[in-house]
Amino acid sequence: MDEFTLRQELLSGEDSTHQFKRQLPASNDLSKEVAAFLNTRGGRIFIGVDDDGSICGVPSESLGQSFDNAISNA
Repeated sequence: MDEFTLRQELLSGEDSTHQFKRQLPASNDLSKEVAAFLNTRGGRIFIGVDDDGSICGVPSESLGQSFDNAISNA
């Protein structure tokens, strides 16, 4: 996804297929979000994005293993 497309999606706000998370949620909470998307129409979870769609970012070292664990438990 290019930057323009990303910013357009973020400007559209959260809905049933787009969720914004300022930081990586606890593994169990992220697993629930992923499972919910898998049981519906799919979607995207944007980590490092405020509720208003502004990009705040997260340190990359906080994503790695925690994200992998959450997804494998979904």
